Amino acid sequence: MKRREFLKSVAGTGAGALLAGCTPSRTAPPNRPNVIFIFADQLRADICGVYGGRNIETPHIDRLAREGVTFEHGLSTCPLCTPYRGMLMTGRYPTHSGLVLTWLDASPEQNPQCLGNVFAAAGYETGFIGKWHLTAGHLREAGKVQLEPFVIDKHHLRTAAYTSRGRWPNAILCLLANHEPRGWKDQDHSVLNEVYYELREKPNLHHIFPVNYVKQNPGSNRLNVDSMMNIAYLIQEDHKGISDKSPLEYLKKFDSSGFEGVLDTHLIPLDILNWARRDRMPGNALDVFIKKRIGLIVEDLRQKLTGVDFDVIDSKGKGV
Repeated sequence: MKRREFLKSVAGTGAGALLAGCTPSRTAPPNRPNVIFIFADQLRADICGVYGGRNIETPHIDRLAREGVTFEHGLSTCPLCTPYRGMLMTGRYPTHSGLVLTWLDASPEQNPQCLGNVFAAAGYETGFIGKWHLTAGHLREAGKVQLEPFVIDKHHLRTAAYTSRGRWPNAILCLLANHEPRGWKDQDHSVLNEVYYELREKPNLHHIFPVNYVKQNPGSNRLNVDSMMNIAYLIQEDHKGISDKSPLEYLKKFDSSGFEGVLDTHLIPLDILNWARRDRMPGNALDVFIKKRIGLIVEDLRQKLTGVDFDVIDSKGKGV
């Protein structure tokens, strides 16, 4: 069966039933294929022979691909446990489903229809077996699901530097994106419109304390200027307004009514804006800024994980 035929066969009745508000039927039409989704944890496509892998033999997976349906353009913007599974089930970006971190609950109000609903509406019996990594909020509240404590190490937040495949950088970017950051000059402009919807290859990221500025003005700072805590999502026009300038200089140009609220959408501490307004900042301003931003992120995570045992450690933070 070709991919187009498969999609048409499986999705047609389900989508129609949902759009028409029909009551789901529990009996699937006899010509409807059974669907089994085998989801292997941490299995990269290029490991399999069908996608060019040569290090190990994967004859059974290759046969499934040859005789079944392959999706060669199914991409995840956040290939982590819960965020990816949330994308699979909801068909939405983590920033819209709210599932930006592992072990978050899926909100029925935010995600009224999931993949299981679509198949059920088409008459399918649905279920899953094995590790799933999506919490069932109502079961957890009833004491039937016990979660391990969530432990966040400030040292990892402090030292994570951006790489396109880094686990910590991608997790931090997902959390920042969940707040739907807005443009600095055009405050009504959603940064995500450019990052996701215009399908740019990489997110528009900029150092809040520009690298060249810190190199020329090191002060008494000790932390890495490339820390993810010194990174913000920005639209291209705002990039040009920052360049290698001092934060004291460029922030004054953006500072207008509502700008404090814009910085809140970026989880940026307002200390840096107050420094710009006073036209002076401490000699270790970068270090202070990173420390303050870590505090904002930890508190944001704590609020998102209400009901989960939440522990904060700092494995190498002495003296910083």
